[in-house]
Amino acid sequence: MNDAQSAVQDLVDAVRTSDASAFYRDMWGGAETFSDIPAVSRAEFIATPLSRRRYKDESGLVKVVRYPEGVFLSEWSFDDIQKEQWGEQARRPMVYLSNSYEAVEKSMWCRENNMIPLIGEKMAEASVFTASKYRIDALITDSRSLEKMLPFFTASTEPISSITVIGDSFNYEQLAPYSRFARRIRLLLILPETGAFADAPYSSAPVFSPLGDSLVEHQDGVLVLTKRRLLTTPIIQYRTDIATHPVGDPSGGFTLVNR
Repeated sequence: MNDAQSAVQDLVDAVRTSDASAFYRDMWGGAETFSDIPAVSRAEFIATPLSRRRYKDESGLVKVVRYPEGVFLSEWSFDDIQKEQWGEQARRPMVYLSNSYEAVEKSMWCRENNMIPLIGEKMAEASVFTASKYRIDALITDSRSLEKMLPFFTASTEPISSITVIGDSFNYEQLAPYSRFARRIRLLLILPETGAFADAPYSSAPVFSPLGDSLVEHQDGVLVLTKRRLLTTPIIQYRTDIATHPVGDPSGGFTLVNR
């Protein structure tokens, strides 16, 4: 067993024997090793109150996570937020996201990493204006919000250092025009309940690599995720709806499959 496998098994042991919650223990039955435990689905998260999925009692943020099939809560401690890999170090970052809960979390991440972010406004014109006045040098955004920033970029004389586009799917053709507006465009795979788990530099056919704290597996054509850290609401063998195709390289790279 290598170090990564040991870390995952240690997480399973800690969660299985935890007095804080029996959520996973009940799901796993008598299974004790990572290779034997079943995957958990979003339906189980929706059906189980946050109080029964909480494994740490730390100060943090509670988010409302909405999907067509239901709504549930996800809790993140400030320490867990700080350790996520939402963006790159910058002097004047901007967070501009469609989801207000996600915007607050990413702004907290900036502050926990000693950056003072500009937070985008609901009105696109106000966001473009304040971005220009603040002279942002990095942007954390989603595809929908990025489109609203086009007037800012076309009026700028120099590219900013980085654009991080977050989401669970991407329109590569739609993102192509923005490549000239930043020295680096990073595509970051995320779900609100899991945090970030894989990234890729922008290209017309990007290959995503798992982030260091994420174990990505591919079962029946979809991504199954384990975050190696003990989060307040842990992510262990979490079956997503993200269709993937592993490329077979040593780093565990994969591509997204459009459905």
